Formats: sequence, structure tokens, C-alpha cells
Amino acid sequence: MVIQPDLFPSAPHQEQVNPDEVREQMIGLLATARAAIDSAPWDARRQRFWRKVYPQMSRWLTDPEEAKQLCFEFTAELDRIETLLAA
Repeated sequence: MVIQPDLFPSAPHQEQVNPDEVREQMIGLLATARAAIDSAPWDARRQRFWRKVYPQMSRWLTDPEEAKQLCFEFTAELDRIETLLAA
């Protein structure tokens, strides 16, 4: 007789996320955006991706005020880059 695996496991696997690593990546992305002077650091598709994903990444930070500030600054930089490219 063959034993079948459980179709409905009791609990899903929870991945552990290091907030310090997330913060480091978010600060790096912000620095990349700030460094853009005359061209976008990403293509339009990647820019849309980061606009959507960056706030989701901030949920892993332990300080909600820090998360809010980083998102605010990153959004401002993305808006600046889009304005720069539209000119």
C-alpha cells in the first residue's frame, strides 16, 4: 500500500525575513533613484515594479515611521524621475 502525502498540511512554511537586510535594500534603491540625474536608472516596466513592491517591502521593517518615511522619499524620487523623463 502506498502512503499519500497530506493534501492539506497543518501550517504553511513561514519564511523568516531579516528587517536589516530589507532596510539595506530599500536604502540602496533609494540611493539609486536619487543618483538619477539625466536618465532613469530603470526601464519603465522595472520602475512600475518598484513603485508597487517598495511599499510592500516596507512592511517587514520594525519601525512603521521609518517605513513610511522611506516610502515617501522613494515615491518622491520616482515622481521626480518621471517628470525628468517627460521634459
